[in-house]
Amino acid sequence: MTDEQLALKHKYLNKHIFYGLNKIPDVETSSMVSFEEADFSIVLDRVKANSIGIYGIEVSIDGEFYSIKTHEEYSTFPQDAEWFTAAFKSLTEYQLDLRYSASYYVAGNLL
Repeated sequence: MTDEQLALKHKYLNKHIFYGLNKIPDVETSSMVSFEEADFSIVLDRVKANSIGIYGIEVSIDGEFYSIKTHEEYSTFPQDAEWFTAAFKSLTEYQLDLRYSASYYVAGNLL
């Protein structure tokens, strides 16, 4: 992905997915943002509604990596909402104060 495409992807995500939510910047990479559980649930709903996808969900606690789930683990493709819904549900069962971030699939025609 070119720098221009990446910039368009971030613009799309901010406009259509992240708006109105409390984004927590990632200290290691400026392109990643994290969310608390309630806001990430809204992110997932918006991802479904906009027909984009998620490659993986990474969770951290106190700024440290905790766990990751990917679409490959569920033997499916990024746009399959069933995988990321199930992955999120399994991560929330830890009942910890986790921060959620994701890598997103956005089709080129949406950019």
